Amino acid sequence: MTPRLCPLAGTPGEYPDWQQYAECLTSDTRWSTHLSTDKLVYRPGDTVHIRAVLLHPITGAPVSKEPSAYGKDGTVKVMSPKGSVEASVATSQPEDSVAYAMWRVPESLPGGEYTLKLEYSEYNQMRCSPSAERKIQIRNFRNPKLNVRVEFLGRGYGPGDEVRAKVSVTRAEGGHPPAGTRVNLSARVDGCSVYSEKGGLDDSGVCYTTFKLPPKMEKGLGSLSAMVRDGGHVESGSKTIPIVFQTVDVKFYPEGGPLVPGLENRVYFEARDPKEEPLEVAGEVWAVGGNAPLATFAAVHEGRGRFVFTPTIGTYYEARITKPSGITKPIRLPHVEYQANHGLPRVVLRVNSPGADVEMTDAGTPQNPGDSVPVSVGSSAPAKLRVVLYKREVALNRQDIDISAARGFQQVSLYPPGAEYSGVLRATVFAESRDKKWTPVAERLVFRAPINKLHVAVSGGPAQGGGVDCVPGGGAKVEVTVTDAITGEPINGAVVGLSVVDNINLELVEPRRRAPRLPSMALLENEVNHLEDSAAYVDGSDLPGGSDPSLAVDLLLGTQGWRRFLYLNPLEKLRGSSGSSENKEKFERAAGVRALEYWNPEWEMARRSGRYESSQIRSLARGEESARIDPTDGYYDGLEESDVWECDSEEDDFAEPDVDEDWLPADVAADVAADVGSDEEDAGAQPEPAERAIPKRQKQHHIVPVRVYAHRRPKQQSVHERSDFTETVYFAASLVTDAHGKACAEFDVSDSITSFAVIADAHKEVTLDPETGATVTASPTQKWRNMPGSKSAAVAAFAAGAARTVRTVALGASDGVFKLRSVKPFSVDAKCPLELTAGDRVLLPVTLANASLERLSVTAQVGVRGPLSLEASPPGGNSTGANTAGRKSSGPVPMDVDTPGASEPASSTVLKQSLDASRSAREIVPVVAGGAALAAAYKSMTSDEPNPLPRGFVTVNAAASFGGGVKKGGLVLRDEIKRGFAVTPKGFPQEQSAGGMLKPGTRSGGEFALPEDTQPGSVVTSVTVFPCPLANFAHSLSALVREPYGCFEQASATIYPNILAQQYFKTHTGSSPSLVEKSYTLLGQGLKKLRGYEVNGSGGYEWFGHAPAHESMTAYGLMEFVDMAQVYPVPEDMIRRTRAWLLSRKDDSARAFRINPRLLEHFGGAPADVTNAYIVWALTTCVAQSTKGLSSPLFSTFFPLETDGLSRCRTVEITDGDRLVAALKHVGSTSTGRASEAFLFSPQIANLLEQTATNRDPYFTALVANSLYNLGRKEEAAALAKRLEISQKEDGHVAGAKTSITSSGGESLLIETTALTTLCWLNEYQVFGGRIRRAVDWIASRCNGGKFGSSQGTVLALKAIVAYDVMMASERAPGTVHLLVDGERVESKAFDGKTEGTIAFGDISARLAADGRKRRVEVEMEGGADMPHAMQVSYYSERPSSAAACAVALAAALQQPIANEGDLVDILLTVENKKESEALPMTIAILGLPGGLEPRPDQLRELVTRGDVDLYELRGRDVIFYWRTLAAKQKVTLRLEATAAVPGEYVGPASRAYLYYTDELKTWADPIKCSIVPK
Repeated sequence: MTPRLCPLAGTPGEYPDWQQYAECLTSDTRWSTHLSTDKLVYRPGDTVHIRAVLLHPITGAPVSKEPSAYGKDGTVKVMSPKGSVEASVATSQPEDSVAYAMWRVPESLPGGEYTLKLEYSEYNQMRCSPSAERKIQIRNFRNPKLNVRVEFLGRGYGPGDEVRAKVSVTRAEGGHPPAGTRVNLSARVDGCSVYSEKGGLDDSGVCYTTFKLPPKMEKGLGSLSAMVRDGGHVESGSKTIPIVFQTVDVKFYPEGGPLVPGLENRVYFEARDPKEEPLEVAGEVWAVGGNAPLATFAAVHEGRGRFVFTPTIGTYYEARITKPSGITKPIRLPHVEYQANHGLPRVVLRVNSPGADVEMTDAGTPQNPGDSVPVSVGSSAPAKLRVVLYKREVALNRQDIDISAARGFQQVSLYPPGAEYSGVLRATVFAESRDKKWTPVAERLVFRAPINKLHVAVSGGPAQGGGVDCVPGGGAKVEVTVTDAITGEPINGAVVGLSVVDNINLELVEPRRRAPRLPSMALLENEVNHLEDSAAYVDGSDLPGGSDPSLAVDLLLGTQGWRRFLYLNPLEKLRGSSGSSENKEKFERAAGVRALEYWNPEWEMARRSGRYESSQIRSLARGEESARIDPTDGYYDGLEESDVWECDSEEDDFAEPDVDEDWLPADVAADVAADVGSDEEDAGAQPEPAERAIPKRQKQHHIVPVRVYAHRRPKQQSVHERSDFTETVYFAASLVTDAHGKACAEFDVSDSITSFAVIADAHKEVTLDPETGATVTASPTQKWRNMPGSKSAAVAAFAAGAARTVRTVALGASDGVFKLRSVKPFSVDAKCPLELTAGDRVLLPVTLANASLERLSVTAQVGVRGPLSLEASPPGGNSTGANTAGRKSSGPVPMDVDTPGASEPASSTVLKQSLDASRSAREIVPVVAGGAALAAAYKSMTSDEPNPLPRGFVTVNAAASFGGGVKKGGLVLRDEIKRGFAVTPKGFPQEQSAGGMLKPGTRSGGEFALPEDTQPGSVVTSVTVFPCPLANFAHSLSALVREPYGCFEQASATIYPNILAQQYFKTHTGSSPSLVEKSYTLLGQGLKKLRGYEVNGSGGYEWFGHAPAHESMTAYGLMEFVDMAQVYPVPEDMIRRTRAWLLSRKDDSARAFRINPRLLEHFGGAPADVTNAYIVWALTTCVAQSTKGLSSPLFSTFFPLETDGLSRCRTVEITDGDRLVAALKHVGSTSTGRASEAFLFSPQIANLLEQTATNRDPYFTALVANSLYNLGRKEEAAALAKRLEISQKEDGHVAGAKTSITSSGGESLLIETTALTTLCWLNEYQVFGGRIRRAVDWIASRCNGGKFGSSQGTVLALKAIVAYDVMMASERAPGTVHLLVDGERVESKAFDGKTEGTIAFGDISARLAADGRKRRVEVEMEGGADMPHAMQVSYYSERPSSAAACAVALAAALQQPIANEGDLVDILLTVENKKESEALPMTIAILGLPGGLEPRPDQLRELVTRGDVDLYELRGRDVIFYWRTLAAKQKVTLRLEATAAVPGEYVGPASRAYLYYTDELKTWADPIKCSIVPK
């Protein structure tokens, strides 16, 4: 049997034969991956548990349990909000068709929305599998004791509309506050209050409200907030009001294709607001200029709906929105297509489904193999049509119809051949053209519910003893039962995924935004663009549509899955050549396959089938239309045919075409032929790329991560202390049910008083009889897979007449969310902020909760530790709650509890309360941040290895008694809780620095003056001397990683010091082995990070890896990769692709490089001459390095080959400079040596040389001169180097440059220009020696805390310093360095010739008084050799010190400085470009929030979707906003909302704004102050 798609020539009754072939499509290299995590929101420091379920994209079959399942591991990339790769972790091998990975979130990682992306190597058994993604949130947050959720009962309101809303309140431990609990409601629009009311909860914990929007609004930005007080707990919730203000985005999708005149058309629509949220719209369809509506429509779910009408010829139609109000502009519908397309008729396709329009009578949807999919087809003209039903590329059934009259309709029934074809199917109508070819004309998706379903039930309770509820910190047990959803029989061997997570974490995310469950993922997610509110598409078994597809599913598929025609230009879609990387990956997931870059599926399909002659195969390879295949005959135009056969055996590999070397010189041709011909022979001898070697290493060691996490409570200082608030207490990637269908899990719950959500899903391999659809009990998988000597076992089994079965899967998920309560009869808590500033005063709410049925007498001791203190006499009257008759005392009082002993807090107070049964109350305890512990805080923020900020701790130790206590025969209940938070310094961080070159027998230093408002204890000094460049590298690296980073350029800046360090190790002996190894390890990690910024595997790079790639950024990357390749094994193809992409950007006609003008506007803004010069410098740097004896094939030339008339290109690796020169000479270069390379971009070189005649800019001149030196054109280069002398100033720096490749300015531009000039002059040290020394001295003096201006300036400065050190190559001599303050020696440090690390002096802050007077700090050397040194004094002051040269203006103001606890407050942040006629490149604004305020994460996301900012991050209390560009004079005003969560008086960190590449020039804004009054 020839392995090719069945032509479907027979009748529908023959579909079993068709299915026999369809099973052959199963390939061990092609799987769909469905990704999930243990929870939704993570804090820095949390562990992310990742589960990946692998199912076949056609049948849904899981991965087999055979040894062949090995080699299916993948890599999970963690993508930041910017798109950069923050981490990469390997998955385990799939076990039970489930793979597992875990990743610990770094403490320093900024908050935001991250994407987990699982990808597979092209070298393992998953190579044809598309990637999978899942989004998670990372941020610091406080777990509220009440979940207050605000929901709007409508999805869109206009001016004057009535808003209807619902507020639901639940307690963390489960249940809800009692009926009548007050709810304070308030609404604000554009910063003004429009509604304020007090409501109450009903018996179900719900409150409804209505209010009207103002008839006139400025911007239409509003929110509704609700504050609830439940005894001692006060919490609030808020949500943005979905106001539609003049703008609505409605897209219309005629079912199946275009609007066809004269036929009844069903039209689907989807409405979104500017925030990309669904809109509940209603309206009418009118003919343009008509006098009556033709149809009405209204959104049903997620802004989607549908309507029917009959269009006419020559008429245009529009939709007029009637709801929400205020939308006056009509929206055009797609135009009516009447004329035939290349002789083909216009066709209407309708798949009849339940829930269709009421005026239509629809048949049922198929549920069994014998059921049909009823389809209605209408045509604008007589036509022969073919209707085909597909599951991805598998043609399941077809029907030919003949519509004899225009505007005729015909009913068709399509029969899916088997029960395994479930989920989303595709119905496509083909029309027969005049030349007898079938062409698709209409298409839509239809959902088929699975027959085999699982029911998943969950139960649980304490691990030991009776009862239902667990005890905090105690053992728990969960039992999962899996049964057949139809028969109720237990399922043995079902694979269960289980997670047990604090339910509050789930409640942090709106339900419609939560990740779908496994059945929804497997059956729907990959087929649509986005899947929100996935629960709406599921029934009790979490299967979309239940017994029949719901209207919501139909609307989803009618809009997002509309008219894809996957098989048209498939290679463009699969390989991303016609769109963005995101679209490419979505297409791959929809197609269920990934096309490999080196594999042409069409060619392979034709070659194997034997269906075409060699000339036709060449035509296929060229993409000629004449060789296209009939898609209705089982073939597509090159789409998923790559999946019909595996291409991993040796006999399936392509034969290498012959190489025609006639055009090459004989010696070079021989080498090239050897390279091409010896690929296979050398494969075993050559080292494998890192990614290819991974599977082999894993196979050797079989290292599999732990697949089950069961929490165990850590030991506490006190037996009663609760300080473990872990949220995920259990996670299992795969548990297998026993014969009773049960799987059990045991673990400890954390110390939280809460409820834990237990979430389970399950899958089970099902084996079906294809003839009857019945389940086969004994799986025959092993029978046909292990047949010897068979390349396609399935085909062999069929050919031999063996009994056949079909493997598929049954899916299920637990109904809703089972909650496991963890409670105590008496408990205490403290509502703490996340972070404080020194001097903040927290009115700390301490809650005492009585969950028992007895009245309790409570005594509680509240203590603080760390940089915190209690006020001696706290004000009275702050008790709240039920029956709050208590007193306070500043000293300890006797309690019937364990004495704190050694753990007694530094200061404490005692509270007393009487609590009625089932009631709670709270006391307010004033706490002040500050104290001696803050000195360590300042040091940790400025040291080379930053430590976490010091944390303050609040401890509440309480005893509650009833019945007179133990002494009177009663009972004492105890509880103790410990919570901590960070404390930061107060004021504005300031720096003063000095530096230079310290020479033997001399002094060098600077003057420092501390202002009078310097914060006490905040001064930290750093005086360092660098005996060698290596010490400078480490210092610079530690400084670079402290700034907000994550883009390609800044990630590169943190990697480059390690590259230079490794280069230093190669030229200097005596380096510490541990230091060498550490630097080498960091290079490997950095290389993985950099590879994540490549755009679609093109070789081009961009700031965050987004298309299109950026020319100058790619040039910078090329130089970095070449430098790295000298000291670390860089993948060969990485440099080749990067260099080739840059060369592809040549524009020889303009003698320049093609530079995307949008990128010049958005990034950097460098003019064309600078950009061209920078790119040429990067390319010529490759040439210079290639002649230095690089052994790896880093450089290659693309030689055109002709093989049997097939014109292609092949990369020929040139491993040494001589062969490269020889080859280049032959193809046209007449010069010798390194200049031979210049022929590749000789027009660009000539153009740059011409420009130097008039362009005297030293930055530009230095770039051109360095390029000429790289090419060996010393005479021309020397002339330009000589010209640079006039730009050097007396102190050594080179001035006069207008801008740089990064559009830097100020000191950063001076450093970059001086460093480039130094690199240029170093080519002729004898000529420019004196100027080089002055330049290097000046560069050394610019060191500020390890940095040299911007990150680009730092890298160039370090390159110049190490090049200078190599040039000098003098032995270091021993000596002594003295530190002096005002001429007095305070410390001395001796060193020898082998000293590598920095010579660091102790802190001298005590000698620098904050009186405004100047004090001179110097270092003096005896003996030794020339060494750079750096001095830095860091401190905090109350007054800002903005840089006048900063191009960004900033203002930050809190609109309600005094607010009540639970209120929503507004903050106005204004960022402005001060330049009149010049756009700004990447701009950053950092808003510092006071400690008691908590930002709204959903609003931050809306700012991005609305386009107000490009992206945001969260770091502590800093909210960081990024704009890729700000136009001239552009002003951006953001109205941010924050919740006044914790009462007290707070001051936030200083807000600031600056340009990305000139971060030394900042504009500061006064810190935001707020006062929050407790309820």
